[in-house]
Amino acid sequence: MKKLNYFLLDLDGTLILGNSVLNGAIEFIRELNNRKKKFLILTNNSSKSSSSYLKFLRKLGFPISSKNIFTSGRATAIFLKEKGIEEAYIVGTRSTIKEFESIGVKFNAESENLVLTFDTTLNFKKLEKATKILRNKRGVYIATHPDNICPVENGFIPDVGSFIALLKEATGRVPDFIPGKPSKYFFTKAMDLINALPEETAIIGDRLTTDIKTGKDFGITSMLVLTGETTRDDLKASEIKPDFVFENLTNLLKFLRSYL
Repeated sequence: MKKLNYFLLDLDGTLILGNSVLNGAIEFIRELNNRKKKFLILTNNSSKSSSSYLKFLRKLGFPISSKNIFTSGRATAIFLKEKGIEEAYIVGTRSTIKEFESIGVKFNAESENLVLTFDTTLNFKKLEKATKILRNKRGVYIATHPDNICPVENGFIPDVGSFIALLKEATGRVPDFIPGKPSKYFFTKAMDLINALPEETAIIGDRLTTDIKTGKDFGITSMLVLTGETTRDDLKASEIKPDFVFENLTNLLKFLRSYL
């Protein structure tokens, strides 16, 4: 393995679980900073804006700046703006909607376009509105990411993939595009943000179908940590195999010091 200079890091299940910092996470980020390595914390969790994540992670003790965070929500807003879509009915938290609007995609309750995010304030009224929009079949339908569940301290909670499945049953529609992980769009944007060279890049995460699959698709080193969604039984049963497997980031860092 070549010397690694760029790192793409998953958040939920890799660095944190809910409001708890996972073993070795802060030490790992400090090591990257001390060695002046470029890194991005990538999250499909679109329940918060990038600025909210920055504040939240700093409070937990992570030595990071705004340039170190890239979310599926931000990627989705950028995608819509690039496509000339400047308004939508956004199923999302206030924090997420605020970030969309800062990028130039306004919330419009009467829009025929639907954007589905990880709305932790989701209620029946929002689902009813989303169903009506999708059944009218006049606008675009974009979801931030496909994850079915999100790992938290006490287990898992429903994620956007579950919302997608519910709306498919109600409307027959699936998203026209999903900009978050594991899309090529998301990782192309991420790699460009830190000017990463594939042969010098590693992706670290807890999900086989997003983090590790992306590593394989992009030809970059993939490292699975068993602190989130994936178990050893899952790994054994999966056709997607990481280059390396670690119990946690502490063990990963011990291994990586030879390649930093």
